[in-house]
Amino acid sequence: MNPEVRFRVSPHVYELAEQRSDELGLSGSKGRSGGVSELARAGLYLLLNLPLPADAHWLQSQRFDDVRLARRALTGDDARIGLRLLHRVDPEVRRQAALERGQAIASLATTRFEFEPGEVPPELSSWFQLTESGLPVGEIDLSGGPLAVGALVSASPEATLSELLQAVGELNEKRASEQERRRHREIQRENGQRELSDWVSEHGSAHARALLEEGFDWLDRAEREYGVWRLQAFGVGGVMALKGSQSLAAAHESPRLVAVSEPGLESIERLRSIRARLSGQSGLKASLVCRQDDLEELVLIEVAVPTGNTVQFLSPDQPATPFRKQARPAAGRPRMQSLRGD
Repeated sequence: MNPEVRFRVSPHVYELAEQRSDELGLSGSKGRSGGVSELARAGLYLLLNLPLPADAHWLQSQRFDDVRLARRALTGDDARIGLRLLHRVDPEVRRQAALERGQAIASLATTRFEFEPGEVPPELSSWFQLTESGLPVGEIDLSGGPLAVGALVSASPEATLSELLQAVGELNEKRASEQERRRHREIQRENGQRELSDWVSEHGSAHARALLEEGFDWLDRAEREYGVWRLQAFGVGGVMALKGSQSLAAAHESPRLVAVSEPGLESIERLRSIRARLSGQSGLKASLVCRQDDLEELVLIEVAVPTGNTVQFLSPDQPATPFRKQARPAAGRPRMQSLRGD
């Protein structure tokens, strides 16, 4: 069977399809005729209430209102509110169906829920969007894929409402928790900026005070100076700040720094000395790293600042012990672990 979608429509309908494919950005990559074919293919999937193929991620429910409205008209469910759920089916259920009944059940399934107006569960209300004509359209991707908002594994080929409500409830709790964390971070940042502003006025350098007073970007410099000030209070000096101090991935140092799993004795003693000075102090952490090009070992000190950020410093105030050249470690047991998170 030829997998290409073939169809015959009147010229004005084809012209409308061309215009719509242009609006969706399909024609630019596939040409006008290719864009119409992609549109027709996606419409067929939706009409059959099947999950969209992986390469149709461009299609969002709010951008395909006409097809959905046409499907409502064909199925005669204009008065009901529909929600389309994309989910997975329990592998054990699929295995039993195949072995006991010879029934093949796909791992990816779509379940459509319908509600009378006024009967949509409150937990689902935020998952509906309105079309331009004002009709509610609901779609939740819980397939666990890269574009999904979560994962739901149903105990049967069709998910139940209780399974959906449990999964959505967990998602709503996660959303609320993330919003609370963002709100807390924002409050902490605002309070921290006020605290740092006062600190700069009293303890900051002339440069930092000038930046603050004249309305320039002063925060990064203030955070670094604050970090140095905290370390000096415990006898740790001669440090070099890493710019972009949120993480080493943003540091200006090249090449990158990596953690050391088997440092030299002198480096360990230097680390112990710094940790002893910082012992019992909150928001201060020291570890050993080395430059990836020359493997020179350095102490990395992380200082938490009032805004909630972390400023990072290198402490090369004593000669560093070169990394000892030894036999390559066995596979699966690397000596160094990247701090960049990549």
